[in-house]
Amino acid sequence: GGYILGFRMDPPEQLQAIFKEVQSLHQIYSVTPIFGVDFSTEEKPPPLQELQVERSQDDVEIVGDDEEDAPEAFAAYYADSHQQEAREVELSQELGLAIEKLPEGFTAKGLWSVV
Repeated sequence: GGYILGFRMDPPEQLQAIFKEVQSLHQIYSVTPIFGVDFSTEEKPPPLQELQVERSQDDVEIVGDDEEDAPEAFAAYYADSHQQEAREVELSQELGLAIEKLPEGFTAKGLWSVV
């Protein structure tokens, strides 16, 4: 590195002893430097093969009361959104944020059920 450290030695007779001490510390530090992070190693984790679990099919039935109407509602809302006039902005209590006022007959829940 380009770091230079300077200091004064009193009495000058101890210069050689201090030089040997600093040189010894530098050699030890160069072999195992300290980068400011202390860490300790733990036990070796088990191999990935031991942690893998076989896939299983869930016994789930998806039930929805608006399944037939959802794609039609989305298409109607999307077609209506291409008009040039801007919709009024209102606070949606359901979502907790400001959204464009939904056309008559639409709900945020109904639009999200499409996704």
